[in-house]
Amino acid sequence: MENTNEKIVECPGCGIKLINRHFTLLGNYNASGECYQKYSDLSCYTIGKQDIDFIHQHSIDAYSTQHSGNGMKPITTAFSLIGLYYAVEKGFNGRQVQRVHTLLSRQKYNWKELQPPDKSVYSLTVFDVLN
Repeated sequence: MENTNEKIVECPGCGIKLINRHFTLLGNYNASGECYQKYSDLSCYTIGKQDIDFIHQHSIDAYSTQHSGNGMKPITTAFSLIGLYYAVEKGFNGRQVQRVHTLLSRQKYNWKELQPPDKSVYSLTVFDVLN
């Protein structure tokens, strides 16, 4: 009898449970290889759109925010949260958010590590967006 727990892997970042395909990641990502593969699929779609508003920036910021912690660079979390703030609260499109990131990157600042909230499963993940 097979152990069903070995067939499922839970992403440490967003909590999504996917079939374990034994994907491994190189580098510091707070994600399962399976979740990151879904993000890669989404990236192919958003980059392929070549839209003027550059929706790809929003997918980068959302995914990075959900997967912050566990070795991610503090600047990654800070920029992602700032990008989402400008998108959601100020109505910036992806190009405008990208410009904010560019302007921020010119300032030398020692970004403090931000602690992600307690482990929780997000109601919307990269898998939902792909579907």
